[in-house]
Amino acid sequence: MTTLKDVAEAANVSPTTVSRIINGDSSLKVSDGTRETVQQKIEELGYRVKTKRPTAGNKVALITALSEERSVNDSYWQSICLSIERHAKDIEITNLIRLSDDFQKHQLEMYDAVILVGDLSEQSINQLASINPNLVAVDSKAEHIHVTNIAPDFEIVMKEILESLQANQYQAVAYIGGMNRLQDVQTGQAVEALDDRYYMYQSWMKSHGQADYSYIGEWDAQTGYDGVEKLLAQSPTLNAIIVGSDLVAMGAMNKLKELELVPGKDIQVISFDNLDFSQYLNPSLTSVDLNIDALAQMAINQAVSLAQAPRDWMANIKIPGKILYRDTYQG
Repeated sequence: MTTLKDVAEAANVSPTTVSRIINGDSSLKVSDGTRETVQQKIEELGYRVKTKRPTAGNKVALITALSEERSVNDSYWQSICLSIERHAKDIEITNLIRLSDDFQKHQLEMYDAVILVGDLSEQSINQLASINPNLVAVDSKAEHIHVTNIAPDFEIVMKEILESLQANQYQAVAYIGGMNRLQDVQTGQAVEALDDRYYMYQSWMKSHGQADYSYIGEWDAQTGYDGVEKLLAQSPTLNAIIVGSDLVAMGAMNKLKELELVPGKDIQVISFDNLDFSQYLNPSLTSVDLNIDALAQMAINQAVSLAQAPRDWMANIKIPGKILYRDTYQG
């Protein structure tokens, strides 16, 4: 079956340009010759131009590479999907489509825009964008992707955390987090990618002449538990731990309690995600609210914008988070 990408390659233009010509975008600045070439290649290759259904809004696909099990167990991604579905008032949005199922990627051409949730490799994202250029990724960890990406601004909030710890004389600071694994749809294999929070922690410690105490595992409670055990054995004088997610932090706090160390008194603990349970832990967990609703709303806004007026440039939008101070950090 001929795809939008096939037409673009035959006409020597980008898929976005083909899409805009098909949709009659009068603001597109290309020559009449280019428009004629694209139309000619559409006819020669037998490309079937999709006919938009007469709906009140735009038709948007919500897709993910996450397995059903991870979608249920990973509270971060689950909350993003639910928030997108909840905020999708003026568009027709599909139920969550799993790329691991029998879904055929060329079916993405049926949609006015696509919102991608979950960790995909650079190659996979760019492949999907070649099928439907109106693609918006949410918190993609892949580099060099040719799509709009909406993500939390970890740099600002990590700087705020580290400056606060320094100002309050917490010098022996550790980081515990997980490894991101970017799935390749075609091969089924995963590419490892370190998290931005970890990079920023490393950069800060190096630039301030402080020791790097870090532990990277999975995004689960066991990583927090094991990380505390290893790091305290390495440096018993640790007085603060930054944790990449609340689930990891829960394991870290359990290990601290086993060691008869009180989070927020003996060792400061600051986490990310602000999941519902974080405020009910004992002691309550200081955590960064990543503003999931804003991520979801911005993803929808960008998808609708692309559906209504395709463009040949991409946006990298950062959403600021907010530290919610609770018992585990006495700043």
